[in-house]
Amino acid sequence: MKRLITAKQMKHLDALCTSEAGISGLLLMENAALEAVHAMEQQFGRLGGRQFIIVCGKGNNAGDGFAMARHLQNRGGRVEIVFLNDGEELPPDARTNYDIAQNMGIIVSGEFPAELETDAVIVDAIFGIGVHGEITDRTYRSAIEWINQSGAAVVAVDIPSGIDADRGSVCGCAVKADLTCTFAFCKPGLAVLPGAAYAGKVAVCHISTPDYVANMEPADTFLLEEDCLQLPPVAPDANKGSMGRVCIVAGSTGMTGAACLAAEAALRTGAGLIRVAAPRNLNAVLEVKLTEQMTVPLPADHQLDESCLDMVRRQCRQSDVLLLGPGLGRAPETERAVQQVVRETEIPIILDADGINAVSRNINILQEKQAPVIVTPHPGEFARLTGLPVAEIQQDRLRLARTFAVQYDVVLVLKGAKTIIAYPDGTVYVNPTGNPGMATGGSGDVLAGIIAALEARGVPNSAAVGTFLHGMAGDRAAVELGMAYMAPTDIIRHLSGCL
Repeated sequence: MKRLITAKQMKHLDALCTSEAGISGLLLMENAALEAVHAMEQQFGRLGGRQFIIVCGKGNNAGDGFAMARHLQNRGGRVEIVFLNDGEELPPDARTNYDIAQNMGIIVSGEFPAELETDAVIVDAIFGIGVHGEITDRTYRSAIEWINQSGAAVVAVDIPSGIDADRGSVCGCAVKADLTCTFAFCKPGLAVLPGAAYAGKVAVCHISTPDYVANMEPADTFLLEEDCLQLPPVAPDANKGSMGRVCIVAGSTGMTGAACLAAEAALRTGAGLIRVAAPRNLNAVLEVKLTEQMTVPLPADHQLDESCLDMVRRQCRQSDVLLLGPGLGRAPETERAVQQVVRETEIPIILDADGINAVSRNINILQEKQAPVIVTPHPGEFARLTGLPVAEIQQDRLRLARTFAVQYDVVLVLKGAKTIIAYPDGTVYVNPTGNPGMATGGSGDVLAGIIAALEARGVPNSAAVGTFLHGMAGDRAAVELGMAYMAPTDIIRHLSGCL
């Protein structure tokens, strides 16, 4: 997993490098410039002979740009600095590199070049990680617009200017980069949308921050990587009971597919025993659609109601985890039954779809629960849980997910591109896998089934692992079929190849 560091944490780490390790800010800036230029060599090949336009603001991000200009010229590049401010406003370390660049004869002006060569590279060193809120200054907005309209390759220094480093939101306008050279650690704004879409390829450039200094700042935010898929081996004496027993309470008239998709996903993720409990009039359909799973007819027709509670309790006593919600419907009697199940169930609950909608009517039920709960909302369902507009949620997904998980003592899987997984202790994971082809009805049911199976098998961080696995299988399905033509069943079909 890759650690993500907020702007405040990064500034604190830079200060600790100086106070605890004696590494000066000027040396950190030099290391940043060298590593960024090296990342550019990896991206573009030989740098000699190319045209480089370094666009600099007035802070230490500009200082990184001035230092990069020097190293690019030393590699044979034809370098020009477009300086958007006056040198008197620069911090001391940035001023030092500004003076060196001038001493080396590098052109420094406040004007953009009239022409760019076909292989030109623009370096964005305007703002860095410190920008928040709307960019209103016309000089900066014009510079960002010029960069985006230039047609040249663009390299962002630390983060594309105009992207909030913590939230990933666009501060009115932002640079669209092909390569982002971020320093010491990746930033949350580069991992979540929309920031990730502006970053291009992200290269984490190490600037000699000692490990013992880095460990002084608590690590609580991570980007998932494939190493999270280290699942426990199957024991030689394993049996269907020891491989995890999943109870799925799902389905209503017209929505048996949700129950079946969740059940099939749980099976392909290794659960040993799966029971699907649904209203009795649906049982004949489920018997036909499900072969390896058991079906349990509940004593109600069409949808779950309070007459089913005793049967649900009995099934939970024979299970390791309960998946509650896919396709249940929103009838008042169903919502009352769901609320009661959440209150009293003593095994972990995966609360999905209409299960979430039922709880959103009385959110305090989550604080009355007897067992761990994993909640898996899409943004619309999360809006119902929180009372916030979807647009506001999408602008600050990471912070809002963390706040909700801590407040209600649940694991929250906030679905969507770059799904956020937040834990009650404040730890948050960002998932990089998945693609737009998964934006189809039923994909969420598959995810719920995957997480339920992993939780039943005792896999640590089952929500984070399951989300990564779900997206990875979806990515493989997209390669095979194309994003426009894949279906949730294709995600299930590719699960075994990812485990």
